[in-house]
Amino acid sequence: MQSKRQPLTRKLTWLFALTSGLVIANIYYSQPLLAVVAGEFGRSTTHLGFLVTFDQRARRVEAIAKHSAVLGHFL
Repeated sequence: MQSKRQPLTRKLTWLFALTSGLVIANIYYSQPLLAVVAGEFGRSTTHLGFLVTFDQRARRVEAIAKHSAVLGHFL
């Protein structure tokens, strides 16, 4: 049974682009704050840098999973 697939609208494309941009900006804007946060918690900036790295990798895995699900819907 074939389902009727909706085309990706211009509005939805802009929403995806804006959301992606905000996620990437969030990652990069957090980096200058690492020294302040590290000082507050008595940790090194290297130690807290691993948190940013972990966050980036977790988001990448999540994005790949969502991308696969979205592509499966449109293909």
